[in-house]
Amino acid sequence: MIGFGRALSGLRASEAGMRISTNNLTNSNTKGYKRQRLIQTEEISTAIGRYYIGLGARVDGVQQLYNQLKEDIYQDTLAKYGEYDTIDRTYDYVQTLTGTVGEGGMFKTATEDFWSSMNLLSTDTSSLTYRMSFLENAVSFMNQAQEIMDQLSSFQKEINEEIKGCVKDINKYAEEINKLNKKLAYYEAMDMDTNEVKDKRAYAIEQLSQIVEIDVENCRNGTSLAVRIGGGYLVSETKAYPVGLGRAKEGSIYDIPIWQDSGAKLDVKSGKLKGLLESRGYDVVANLEDPTNGSPKEKVDLVVTLDPLMDNDKIEEIRDKMSSMLDQMDRYQTDYKLYVNYVGYDGTYSFDNREEFEAFIQNSFYGDGNITNSMDAIKNIDYRDDASKYMMVFTDRPINGDASTTKEDLYSTIRTLNELDMRVIAVTNEDNNSSWRILTDATNGSTYDLANIESEEGFETIGLDFIHNANARLNDNDYGAIIPNVKAELNTFVNVLVREINALLKDGTNIYGETNTDGSLNMFVKIKEELPWQIGNIKINPLYADTNKIPLSLSGDVGDNRIMDAMVSLRESNVFADMNTNFTLDGFYSNFVLELGTNAGQALTNLANQENVVQDADDKRKQISAVSTDEELSNIIKYQYAYTASSKMINVLDEMLETMVSMI
Repeated sequence: MIGFGRALSGLRASEAGMRISTNNLTNSNTKGYKRQRLIQTEEISTAIGRYYIGLGARVDGVQQLYNQLKEDIYQDTLAKYGEYDTIDRTYDYVQTLTGTVGEGGMFKTATEDFWSSMNLLSTDTSSLTYRMSFLENAVSFMNQAQEIMDQLSSFQKEINEEIKGCVKDINKYAEEINKLNKKLAYYEAMDMDTNEVKDKRAYAIEQLSQIVEIDVENCRNGTSLAVRIGGGYLVSETKAYPVGLGRAKEGSIYDIPIWQDSGAKLDVKSGKLKGLLESRGYDVVANLEDPTNGSPKEKVDLVVTLDPLMDNDKIEEIRDKMSSMLDQMDRYQTDYKLYVNYVGYDGTYSFDNREEFEAFIQNSFYGDGNITNSMDAIKNIDYRDDASKYMMVFTDRPINGDASTTKEDLYSTIRTLNELDMRVIAVTNEDNNSSWRILTDATNGSTYDLANIESEEGFETIGLDFIHNANARLNDNDYGAIIPNVKAELNTFVNVLVREINALLKDGTNIYGETNTDGSLNMFVKIKEELPWQIGNIKINPLYADTNKIPLSLSGDVGDNRIMDAMVSLRESNVFADMNTNFTLDGFYSNFVLELGTNAGQALTNLANQENVVQDADDKRKQISAVSTDEELSNIIKYQYAYTASSKMINVLDEMLETMVSMI
């Protein structure tokens, strides 16, 4: 009978082995499936003397074949892949939309046509045909800019819907993992096979890893897995904690992921969700007043510091001529606010209009002239939100005035200025330039020779340079997202172009003899005066329905083309200028195309590299966990032979038993 038992154990083991190999083959393409193998050991009887007699084969269970470390590494690679794939798709769409790949697009064509119409009009400003073409191309230029901006906004809304879908999927997988945790605990308590449930849970974790970077850890019961996102528990030993949607700012139309229970912002470190947020923008309100969605950084806050210990005649001269600098800022429609700092004292005065400022600076200034003593006052000014900040210093002495200034004082001053993101413009004697460059170089500012600004033209030069410096900072925001950055670049280009054109027309006279001193005949006007010059808030002056209204003549004589010649020259003028930037309008747009292409190329490279990392990690884990068709077929044949051998042994034993019975 012992022989029958041995043979029967062989049949059972061979049958189990064939069943497992067949199951492996059947699930070779099942997502998340890990191959299994039979755990088979020898059944040994009690000792008989010095010997043990085998009683056959024993099936101890079914083992999943995988390496947990390799599985964890693979899951870790999925989050970055999801992020890079999303960012790559965003850049691909944005490049196509803006026409910055290949030969360009409608916006580039409209811009070129606008420049061409300027050239034509400069040859004959009296031509009705050329004036009509100029206006039509201006309208086309603005329409194409608006079309791109509308499509970018629509793309942001589509991404917002994807973000909602990601949050929904996160909750779906979290609930699934939680249910599978409980199911596993039950199966183990009932001594049931848990491999299929483990596969489903591992696959759910794998899918979740592509959406958002997660940390997985074992729970105290040894069966359940806990899942964390950015330090917060998505799944604990017994519960799933849902993720919800909230709004970062009042009035926003866009959603951000939050913890549903607490309302706290979800800390998304990587994954598809991170890529979507980086594409659309994080705390985006999505209106023309929202600087986080690509509005130009148009506001300028200027702190004027006039050294009271200069020669009185020089002080009076500066006061008298400063209005010419402000004239330039007004001409170019710069949104500025003025402050006056008392050097050496903790006092700073702000002015809501230019008249108050000009009246104030006619009064005497007092102080010791040491600029480092003024930092507390400058630091505590209530600057406007999202304003580019400048400090303009007029002095004929070195940076420390008549006092002693230590290196520590200067370092502290530089730190304060950089924390404020404030640039220093020093107007001083040539001998003191090297002294003041300690501050100007450290803040990306500039110096001017005091001797060269005695004329109004000198102050006009400072004003124009100041405007071009502010132009370079119009998109000087870390928007932290792809589409808002693209919007900022386009808004900056349009902002500068329309203000430059308006500035040139300020001195013009039209065919009717009407002058544009008050700006009423500017080519471009704001739709809402309180909002910045940006796409969506700019239109062609309705008065231009009559093309004779365009103030094209500098002298008032028909045919005077000097304004149009200057307008044509705008294309090659350095209207963006500071220590880091020196671009013409064409150069700025070309740089925008180059940067967009470079970023898109880097995104594609990141994706390709991550694909290789994911593939490598997947290959390594599959070397252990993947089903090999050849190996499983070989196992089936092996188990079939073993099954046949056990069957033949039973037949032999049966014949032997029958013979023995017949002999009795």
